[in-house]
Amino acid sequence: MPTGPGLTGTGPAGAGAEGLTALPDDIRLTPTEWHLLEVLLRNPGKLLSRNQLLTEVWGPGYADATGNLRLYMAQLRRKLEPDPARPRWLITEPGMGYRYQPNADEDPDGPASPAVPGGPPGPG
Repeated sequence: MPTGPGLTGTGPAGAGAEGLTALPDDIRLTPTEWHLLEVLLRNPGKLLSRNQLLTEVWGPGYADATGNLRLYMAQLRRKLEPDPARPRWLITEPGMGYRYQPNADEDPDGPASPAVPGGPPGPG
């Protein structure tokens, strides 16, 4: 797995993706956003149920906290998607869960997709 936070500069991304660069200074993710994004990106193309995501990111006591998940997915889309209202990579499967779709953008001249972050930013 790559080290350090980043977005890919070229091509679709996922675990082991190449071409990672540092996040632009104007994009800040909270530790929870990093964790949620990391879980999604470790499973490219795979549908992850709301329960799976809630349990892995927040813990077993939060399995019914779907509002948290919706809020954080919306925040990630606002920060990472070119058009958050029409997401390319962070896909909702209504009634089922969420999916990171790395190949949603087949246009080679289109924007690059997000890549696996190495972990949350340091303190401060």
